[in-house]
Amino acid sequence: GKDGIVVSDFGLCTEQESMTAFTRSSQWAGTLGYMPPEFTLGGFRDVDATADIFMLGKTFYAITSCRDPMYLVADGVPPQLFPIFERCCAINKLSRYQSLASLKQSLTAAFDVLLGRAVGPGKVYGLLRSISDRLRASQQYAPEEVARFVEELGLLGADDQHKVCMELPAEAFHVLSQHLVKEHLSPFIAVYRGMAEKATYSWSFAETIADHMKVIFNASDASATDKAEALRVAIIAAIRQNRFAAMDTCKSMITSVEEEELGQRVHDVLIENDSPFIQYIDPSECKAGAVRAAVVALKTAAEARVAKDDGFITL
Repeated sequence: GKDGIVVSDFGLCTEQESMTAFTRSSQWAGTLGYMPPEFTLGGFRDVDATADIFMLGKTFYAITSCRDPMYLVADGVPPQLFPIFERCCAINKLSRYQSLASLKQSLTAAFDVLLGRAVGPGKVYGLLRSISDRLRASQQYAPEEVARFVEELGLLGADDQHKVCMELPAEAFHVLSQHLVKEHLSPFIAVYRGMAEKATYSWSFAETIADHMKVIFNASDASATDKAEALRVAIIAAIRQNRFAAMDTCKSMITSVEEEELGQRVHDVLIENDSPFIQYIDPSECKAGAVRAAVVALKTAAEARVAKDDGFITL
């Protein structure tokens, strides 16, 4: 151009005795390690902007880590940036940033911390107050405000994250389960799980954790992955604090599962979090076959351990 160089993306193309023989939509090509998985599932036909975000995330990772981007490894990458790269490069494109604007927002927040520009917990509490005030005044919420809250929460240190999580009102969990902000639910649950695992809260707060996670578990807009993680967090809190009421809440979640995908995910959560209260669930109460199988397997293993112990003589 007259005023400088203009770079334009014409797409992949090929000349086969014709100047107009462009790449067919059913074809795919690209650089291994950078290509999103949907490239190989149907060519370029169903590719959208999230594919660009995937490749941009891989590029950011390669520049930051100086490593091959085939697999993302956190070592050597600033902890504020790695979760952003992971989200950019999620296998499921619905789990990625859905726009460059939202990606830019996360990067800006991360560099606020890296460069000392962030205001810390005060900013998170301010967003939380704004969300709560709006809900009380009009029963409405601003999706972009909720998104900023989750992003800023993820950038806090662990202790500050836990303090914020323990002060979240019940309505916050209903909001986080809504369709318009569900892409932010997974990172929120990850932060909330850290608080549950820390177990510096009172015994009774384990019931609050279980109740909050049940809201997410029962939300129609939450994915099976997020529902299973919500159950995992509730079980962790119930076991850590040995709170029977929280265990009862977990039991109601476990036995209510009917969908096959969620059933398999819950199966894996139960096997990984073996506990007597799960073993005591009546298999006939479980609606999903995979959940029933997990309960039976845990019961059988517990009975085998008891039988083995009974075979020893105590001196």
